[in-house]
This record gives sequence, structure tokens and C-alpha cells, in this order.
Amino acid sequence: MKLFLALCVVGAALKQGSLNLLKVPVSDLDFEDTLVTALRASKGRSSPETKALVDKIQQLLNDAKPSIKKTLEGLQATLTNAGNAMSDCGGQEMQRSSSAFEKNFTAKSAAHKTCRQTQKQNLDAQNTCQTELKTVTSTAKTTCEALEALEKTMYSAKDSCEVKSGEAFEAYHTRLIEASQKTLAEYKKLKEGCAKAKKELEDKGPECTVALKTYESQKENCDSVQDAMDSLSCSHYEAATSKCEASGTCYDKAVANYESVQTSSMSELDSLKKEWRAILRMECIIQVFNLEESKRASAIDSCQAQDMSGQADSDLPLQLSTIPNKPSCHVPANKAGSAGYVQANFEGLPADSPAKACVASCCQQQSGGGTSGLDFSGLGTTPSGDWRLALNVDTNDGNVVSYVNTDFWESATGLGGASDKAEERFTRDYKDLEVFNKVQAKQLLIVCHNEGKALGWRSWKLVDTKTLQGWFTIGNTCTTGLAEKKFQMAVETTGADVGTLVKNEPLIKNTIDGTDKLYVNSNHENGDWDFNRLSVNVDINWSGNFGAGLGTQYDTQFLGSNTCGKTARPMADAEMRTEQHHWGSSGGMGGLIGSDHTCHENCPWTISSGYDYDYAIFVLA
Repeated sequence: MKLFLALCVVGAALKQGSLNLLKVPVSDLDFEDTLVTALRASKGRSSPETKALVDKIQQLLNDAKPSIKKTLEGLQATLTNAGNAMSDCGGQEMQRSSSAFEKNFTAKSAAHKTCRQTQKQNLDAQNTCQTELKTVTSTAKTTCEALEALEKTMYSAKDSCEVKSGEAFEAYHTRLIEASQKTLAEYKKLKEGCAKAKKELEDKGPECTVALKTYESQKENCDSVQDAMDSLSCSHYEAATSKCEASGTCYDKAVANYESVQTSSMSELDSLKKEWRAILRMECIIQVFNLEESKRASAIDSCQAQDMSGQADSDLPLQLSTIPNKPSCHVPANKAGSAGYVQANFEGLPADSPAKACVASCCQQQSGGGTSGLDFSGLGTTPSGDWRLALNVDTNDGNVVSYVNTDFWESATGLGGASDKAEERFTRDYKDLEVFNKVQAKQLLIVCHNEGKALGWRSWKLVDTKTLQGWFTIGNTCTTGLAEKKFQMAVETTGADVGTLVKNEPLIKNTIDGTDKLYVNSNHENGDWDFNRLSVNVDINWSGNFGAGLGTQYDTQFLGSNTCGKTARPMADAEMRTEQHHWGSSGGMGGLIGSDHTCHENCPWTISSGYDYDYAIFVLA
């Protein structure tokens, strides 16, 4: 622009003959120097050519200022936009999202805790009902058996009807009447008691069935509430992590862009201010035309000596943005599955109504080798080795895999109601036919878990190498018949972590019998016809209907033949090692693990333990 103005001024001066003495090429002249040269060579404002030159210069200066201002406005707009971009990287949106999540999650966590407390109450009610059912059953049995025994005395009462020696007529009949009345009164009492007990038993059975279903429904509901809570935690964690990364990248780019724009803008501003200062000096110099010639030289020197920087800074302001702090990330410290999450949301839950294993996407799955998919984070160790999952017994999925489910335990092709889908391997009864039929197993691993959350594990070295299908058809099958035999799979355990399992847990903890010897398709030591598909140390757990094992059928002698079938005794997925007779029906912990069992004749000896242990069975070639 300076060159353009200089050419215009010089052109005007040449036209008036004012600069005919200059010998320097016009294109090399500085605008301000050109103006000063023209001024010093002029004849004063009274000269027509000088007046024309001054007017021309004034017009050019007037046109130059708006152009510079417009350029400055463009710089300011670009700089402002770049500055605004630094604050537009999602920080406020992340804050709003985090606040909304906290409010929603807090409500879900509170609802889950309340739900588990209700689950505990329902479990207690169900256990109480089972205890009452046991009492009513015992009362009915005792009372009705006493009634039956009394009725039979009528066939042996003839001796008391004989006339005693020296007994008079009246005394004889009085004695008979009194004895008869006493017996009749006792009979009526027992008859009423038997009828009452039967009625109570008839009422109590359905009541306990309702109590069990209420508990199971509540547990299922609580599991769903927890799944929703865990899923919300994971989805927010994943979204927050993604937003945080995007926000950080956005901020870094915006700051870098702003700094680049600021650098170029300040450089261009320096050029604009330099021109602006020149214009201010020239406006001062123009006024010299109005002075006497004797005063012009000093006036020109004064104009050129003036520092126009302050005025230029004031006239050409450029507002800079303050670089904001990097947006704060609002990623939860404790996502679902982490120790902090478990402590914050599950600590204090009832011991017999605990949280289920987390299955949400972000849950920490610390597993190794072939046990992938199980969460061992709650244990101190993880079983090592290339284990292959063959079976999973879910004791609470509604499918019963008791001893008589031959499709599950014996068949090379059947599933017995189990799933063969890998994604359901720890949440339902599961069977991998390939592993079950073909892997020649040298070791066996059983992991006790709750819907994928490992609670304990134990492994054994097998006494022979064969497939699981081979082991489960070695003898005492439902096809070939049952006998008082035991089949030992292992004589030593090769590793274990019992975690916090109760001592009555049948296979991994079992501090009552020990766990070193593993048996398949076996009954107990004294031939009580109690069969388990898998059990330990049956030579120690020898009598008294104490249970302990997977895939149960007890007291098969009542079937009338050595075969599989329905009995009123526990026919369940799994039974605890109880410490009271008749599978816990006499007191103490009940035997039934989970809820999956076949109930026959009101199943009075099947008492819930209150524990929902599941069992994953692995083999190692």
C-alpha cells in the first residue's frame, strides 16, 4: 500500500512539476520520504500545485485508514474464533453427563441394596417355611403312626376282655367300660391330631413352594437390577473415557491452532501499526503546508521525531484470548468389577444374598489359560494350564441335572437340557460335546463360582487317562443299573484355592471329610444307596444321609430295584455336606445348593442351604 501511495503522490507531484529535480527512481522511494521531499520542494500552500498535492495526499490517507481498520477486524475475528475453539472441547458437556450419571447410578445402587435385603428376607421366610414343613412332616408321621399302632391293638385286646379271677359282674363291666373309654379318648385325640397334622402338611407344602418361588423371583429381579447397574457403570465409563480422549485431542489442537493464529496475527498487526504510525506522521507533516517556509524545516523534523506507537496501539487494539485450562476428565475411578466398585456398592450386603458376578462389558476378567471367562479377582490364585471346559452345572437355572439326567452325565450326543453355546457357558447348565467325548483327561479341575465369579477351585490328578464320557459311564449307570460300588477318579489333589467357601461345600472346601480322593458315579461307604455323579472321600462320609456331591439321587433302594428313578429324597444338581442327619432336615445347614431339584412326594428331606454355588468342570490332557 505504501508503494501505491508513494506512486500516487509522486505522480501528482510530477504532474505539477514539484519533483522535477528528483533523480531517484520512483519505485525505490519511501512514501514518507517522498512526502517530505515534496514538501521541502514546494512553494507553499498558496501555490495551486502544492494545494492540489496536499488535497490528494489527504484523500489517500483518508482512504487508507478504513482499509487498515477492516484488515484489523478480520484479524480479530479469526483470533476470536480460534480462542473460542479452545473452550469448545466438551468440558461442560462432560460435566453435565457426569452429574446425570452420578444421580442415576446412585439411585440404581440404592435400589440394588434394598432389593438384596428383600431377597434375604424372602430367603429367611423360605428357610423358615422349610423348617416348619419338616416339623409338620415329623408331627404327622409320629401322630399318624401312633394312631395306626393304636388301631392295631384292637386285635390284641382279647386278653383284657377275659374275666379276672374273683371279678364280679359289675366290676368286670366297669373295668371294660373305663378301659374302652380311655382307649377311645386316646384314639379320638390321635385321630384329630393326625387329621390336623395332615391338613397342616397339606397346607404347608404349597406355602413353601410359594415361598421358594417368591425367593427365586426376587433373586432374579435383584440380579437384573444389578446387571442394569453394572451395565450403566460400564457404558458411562466407556463413553467418558472416549469423550475424555476426544476432548484432550480437541483441546491440544485448538491451543496449537490458536497459538499459530496469534503469532501470525501479531506479525501482521506489527505491519499494520507501522503503516498506521506512518499515516499519523504524514497527517502531521501535511499540516506543515500551512506554515511559513521558514518554519517548515523544524516542523517537519518535529513530526518525524514524534513517537506514534502509543497512538497506534490505542487505535489498533487486538484482543487476545486467555488459554483456558485443559477440560477436566470425568471418568469414574471405580468401574464395574473393580475392587473399589465392589466395596462401594456390595459391601454390607447379606452374606446369603450377595451380588452376582458382573457380566457387563468393562468388568475385570482376570483369568488365565483355559479358564477364560471366569473372574478370579476375588481369589488369591488362578489355576494355570490349558484347561478345557467340558461341563457347567448351574444350580439355579431351572434345568435339573440330578443323577438321573443321563443325557447330561452319560450321553455322547445329548445335552440334557443344557446349553452348548459358549456365551452361556457360565450362566446356564452347559456341555461341550467335543471336550466331553474326545479329550483324554489326565487332570480334572472344578471351579466353584456364582454366575462367572470364581469362589474357589481345586484340581486333581486322575488315576487313569480317559474322556469324561468314559468316566461317567464306567459303572452305576442308569442303563446298566446301580450297585453298591465306588469308582475312584483321583487319589491326590494338585492345587486349590478355597476362598471364602463354607466348610460344608462338598468338593473344594469340605473340611469335614477332606478332598484328596475324587469319586465318580459312587455311593457311600456303608451301602446306603446314596449316589453322586461327583463326590469326595466317600469312605469317610460313610453314613447318616449327609449328602455331598454333584448330580444326586439318594436312597435308591426305595425304588424297589437297582435303577434310576424318582425318590422323595434329594434329587438335585448339588448337595452340601450336611452335619445333621437326612441331608440337613434334622437341623443345621440344609443340603440343597441353589434351587434345581426334582421334588417327589413333597420332598420333605430337600432343605435349602441358602447358597447358590455353580460348578465348572474342566479337563487337562
